[in-house]
Amino acid sequence: MRHKSNDVILRARNGDVIAWDYTGLVLRLSDQVIADIAARLGLGTQSASVSDTSALGDIDAWNPRQSGDWIVFDACLSPFNYSRSYRVPARGGDVIADTPGPLMALLTIGGPSASDAYEATARYRHHVVAPADELGASGGGGTVSNWAESGLQTLAEATQISDFADAVVSARHGASRALPLVVARAETDGSTTIEALLSGPAMENLSKVIDGLVKAASSLEKPARILAITVDYGPEDITTDPTSFVATMGHLVDALLAEVHKHGLGEPVILLRCDRLGMRMSEQWYLSMLSGRSKLVVPAPGYMFEKDGFGRLTRDGSLAQAAMDSAALDTVLTGERWQCPVPLLAERIAGQNNEIEVIVAATEDLVIDSGNPLGAADGFGFELLDEGGTSVAISEIKVASSDARALHLRTAKKLPKGKLTLRYAMSGPGALRDLWEHPSWHGSPTLHRWALPAELQVW
Repeated sequence: MRHKSNDVILRARNGDVIAWDYTGLVLRLSDQVIADIAARLGLGTQSASVSDTSALGDIDAWNPRQSGDWIVFDACLSPFNYSRSYRVPARGGDVIADTPGPLMALLTIGGPSASDAYEATARYRHHVVAPADELGASGGGGTVSNWAESGLQTLAEATQISDFADAVVSARHGASRALPLVVARAETDGSTTIEALLSGPAMENLSKVIDGLVKAASSLEKPARILAITVDYGPEDITTDPTSFVATMGHLVDALLAEVHKHGLGEPVILLRCDRLGMRMSEQWYLSMLSGRSKLVVPAPGYMFEKDGFGRLTRDGSLAQAAMDSAALDTVLTGERWQCPVPLLAERIAGQNNEIEVIVAATEDLVIDSGNPLGAADGFGFELLDEGGTSVAISEIKVASSDARALHLRTAKKLPKGKLTLRYAMSGPGALRDLWEHPSWHGSPTLHRWALPAELQVW
């Protein structure tokens, strides 16, 4: 009896679905499945030459070719002085970069100040885009109900989130890495409590932005990827107690991750920013301790960024914040831990009547910056208070000789008995940082990783 070398296992009306031969199973996949695989792998459809180039306008374009609903072409466009690949909708629209890999996104949810705009544009204006709903990177501010927009457009103004995207592209360009196409969008509303933000219009609109992102990626025959979502909320809520604020912030983070997963996307990094205006600093300290449960990161303390008289970031402040956000994100995405120094524990040194040791969570050795570039008050931002709230004079602060991630603090007089409280950067900027430094991409002084504000009981 002769054995078969192949056969059909499952047959449908339009042909064989599953067959086999001596090498294994043979599967016939539908066009829809093939298209999905191509999108996930970042593979485009075959391009053809195009005769109608009116969508290109007056651009000095080379080698225009049709790719689905797009015209792809080469051109030398700012800020580059060499040719790169771009695309424009065949029906007309904004020119965007034609990039390898997924369509990426950086999103923000928070209070109104998170959508502040500046009279500037993105340096990499064809790489930093927004949904084509004419709301730009600032979103609707909670007053407009979004829709799932699949088109993309360049930005007419800069915002904190577009500065962040610009910094990401700039850092990758400086390192000769692949340049992404990044959708930047902040969704905010006027919620006066974090509980209201959790179920408010900003959250609803963010969901539609994510839906639109997936559709936009499909039109580009790419997968979608949300790199990070920034939660920029804190001073807007003046009624929620600290414990409830921390708990609800955890619920908000969980809700954001669930929304992303609902759309079939991978888990993004969550960046937290809640200490603006010198408020919610203790809550931020507690939240920074949760960074082990997920990709939850506090990129930098708010005191390190320049603000105007109303406590809003200046243009330079936004650019510096963007650079720190970019550095933090890149560190986490490469599998390393981003850790601003965080004072954890303060205790009296045994056998000494006027010395305290402060244990600091850090990934690099500590520095007390004697140059005091941020203008910290006496004590480099440290305050020691007795049980009645009276200040105890600090005569010296230094990095411990036996542990470069601990501090020794000496007082001018004998430490008083009873409860003592040590505060860092709770009333203004501090001067404690670690050895990490990074050249600023926008020309300001070198960036450092400053310690987060803290308030500790001295044991």
